[in-house]
Amino acid sequence: MGILDRLLDRQPPRDREEAARFLAEAEAAFREGDVVHAVQLAQDAARSGHLEPAAELRALLIESRGLRVTADRSRPQRLRALRSAERASALDPGSFTVTLELGMACYELGDMERAETVFRTATGLQPGSARAWAMLGRTLPYLDRLADGDACAATAARLDPYHFAVPFRVDEDGFHAMAVTEWQDIPAAYQEALGDTDVVVQALPSMDMIEHGFVTPTTLGVYSGSGRPRSLTGYTEARWPEQIILFQRIIESYSRTRAELQAQVRLTLRHEIGHNLGLDHAALHEMGLA
Repeated sequence: MGILDRLLDRQPPRDREEAARFLAEAEAAFREGDVVHAVQLAQDAARSGHLEPAAELRALLIESRGLRVTADRSRPQRLRALRSAERASALDPGSFTVTLELGMACYELGDMERAETVFRTATGLQPGSARAWAMLGRTLPYLDRLADGDACAATAARLDPYHFAVPFRVDEDGFHAMAVTEWQDIPAAYQEALGDTDVVVQALPSMDMIEHGFVTPTTLGVYSGSGRPRSLTGYTEARWPEQIILFQRIIESYSRTRAELQAQVRLTLRHEIGHNLGLDHAALHEMGLA
């Protein structure tokens, strides 16, 4: 049954047993990657009034997580995720899992001040959670506290060095030079095909970009159509129809060494060039650029 069929056939749970079945199906759908269906089922179960508080909490967490990872990056969608996380927090304010989810919802919505507060609460609830420290570390640069963020990232790397790293930082000129090197290494035929496309370096996505769903707070780079934070060619003009933006601080956060940073700049730039030339994510993945 397709998504439209499911929507047309939706009937809310009529009793406790049916609500429990909706929740079980939502959990199964989420595990299988059918996120849209999982969110629908969890939403119906949570709003039926037939679930016990613990079960309602599970439904709300599925709803919040599902809304955050769907392809729809619109602000209303992320606000729905936040509202679900807030409802879950009201049911169990002392839960580490719920607190972390609330922090994620705030972070992805672009409410970095609140995200900092919630992630700090999460690190207090579970000081040994590398993920909580890592998310706090990713939040603080948006509040102009890069050094504090890197200190949190270092704590996350100490707790779980396999999954988390201390970002390898360079100054703006150093990163700019890396981007220039990688741009010059693009074959001439592709550079010609790119036409007037410019490549720019920006520290982080702007709040406007995040709030409008153009990027997420963890986006490495993006193919865009307007704006020029900084030009690799060293000059600006009033209008530029196409550009590729590299987000320096985020690319650095996925790099442990200078060699890894250079490789990540290369991969991100070529990934966005692929988008510029019309390749989708499946094609980019096949080419090793996803």
